[in-house]
Amino acid sequence: MAVQKIILDTSALISIFENSLNIDAEIDRLVGEHEIIVPSSVVTELSLIGKREARMAERLASRYTVFDSRRKGDDSVAEAAKSLGAFAVVTNDMRLARELSSKGVRVMTLRSGRKLDFFRSDEAL
Repeated sequence: MAVQKIILDTSALISIFENSLNIDAEIDRLVGEHEIIVPSSVVTELSLIGKREARMAERLASRYTVFDSRRKGDDSVAEAAKSLGAFAVVTNDMRLARELSSKGVRVMTLRSGRKLDFFRSDEAL
């Protein structure tokens, strides 16, 4: 199977540290071999957040491939997913998850604290 491109947004990166989540192991469990990609605007956003988890997330993001995006916020996540033909986006932002899902983008969200699962568009807020 080909290496699957997985896009992480700000909420996903922060949740790794808030929930002691092993993101690589969880993505391996769901999709197998993968490459994690973080939009450049997500790295910038993390640098502006004062929380300890955000600083740790910024350091982690620097280990992954950074997608140079001219857009900001959620638009950069959608741009990266489309431009790279990503397998999925990982986010805990339900509004973004619904928006991406409605455009045919596969989305993964955090469940029960430490597990990722695929988002279903019929999920409640």
